[in-house]
Amino acid sequence: GIQANTAQYGVSGRVLGTLVADISHSPWTRGQLFDAIVTDPPYGVRAGAKRLGRRTGVQPERSLRLVDGVENHRRPEYYPPTVPYEMSDVVDGLLQFAADMLVVGGRLVYWLPTVAGEYVPEDVPAHKSLRLVANSEQPFGGWSRRLITMEKIQPSEQSPAPLLAHSPAHKNFRDRYFAKFEPTESLRTSSGDCD
Repeated sequence: GIQANTAQYGVSGRVLGTLVADISHSPWTRGQLFDAIVTDPPYGVRAGAKRLGRRTGVQPERSLRLVDGVENHRRPEYYPPTVPYEMSDVVDGLLQFAADMLVVGGRLVYWLPTVAGEYVPEDVPAHKSLRLVANSEQPFGGWSRRLITMEKIQPSEQSPAPLLAHSPAHKNFRDRYFAKFEPTESLRTSSGDCD
C-alpha cells in the first residue's frame, strides 16, 4: 500500500499520514493546512461511491436509539448511513476541499476517469482558486483515466461547479462503465444533467 510505496521512493519521513474520510463532510474547517493532496477518488465501479447521508424522508431513529445503554451512533461497530455520490459531484467537492485546505502554491493531484471517445479538454473541472498544471492520459480501451495536477493560485472562495454546455466525460461514469460505454446522446448534450 501507501507505506510500501513511500518506503520504495525514500520519502516515508516526509509523509505526515493518510486519511480515509468523506470529502463532503470534512473533519477540518477552512485553513491552509496542506502542501499537497494526492488522491484516487472512487469512480463507483467496484462499489458505488457513497457519502454520508440519508435518503430523503428517512428518519434518523436507529442512530439515536439506545443499545445496551449506549447511543447507537457512539457504538464501535456503528456504521453511518450513506447515499450515492455521483463521480462529477465527488470531483467538485474535491476541488473545493483543495481550494480551502491547500496553501497557496500547493498541489492537488488526482485521477479522473473519462469515457475515452467523448473526452474533451473542457471536461476537466475548474475552480477559481486552482489552475491546471498537467493532464496526462492512461488509456484502458473504452475508458481512460487522466492524472490531473492543479496548483492553488489564490486564497479560497466558494466556487460553484461551472455549468457546462455538455455533460463531462466523467458524468455518470459508473452507469456508463456498466453499459460498456455505449453512446448515450442524452448524457452528452443535455445541460440539465450538469447541475
